[in-house]
Amino acid sequence: MATMSRAQRHESSETHGSANGHSAGERRSTPLEDAVRTARSLPSRAREKMRDSPYTTLAAVAGASFLLGTLLGSRVVRAMLLAVGPYVAVQLIGGEVGEKARRYAADLVRRFNEDAKQRA
Repeated sequence: MATMSRAQRHESSETHGSANGHSAGERRSTPLEDAVRTARSLPSRAREKMRDSPYTTLAAVAGASFLLGTLLGSRVVRAMLLAVGPYVAVQLIGGEVGEKARRYAADLVRRFNEDAKQRA
């Protein structure tokens, strides 16, 4: 069995992709991006499931609502949410979501100022 040098393996992975199926330049999504993508797809997926099997979808929503109501009705869970909530908020504001919100707000202000200049 022939052995490949590091340069040969690198060249091979660039031309044929890596062993795990991802190309060398491909960026992997973060868990936050995955969660946002999933949340954005929920309404369309729910409509599709409701159209395909309305009774099953209704039962699933009722079960999830019951479970959430039971959990959020618990004093222990509410205390944990109150304790963890500020930390999560700080992480979101300081993290990727906060950065996107700041860029969006800055873009809105810039557009507003440009519109105001054009009207004047």
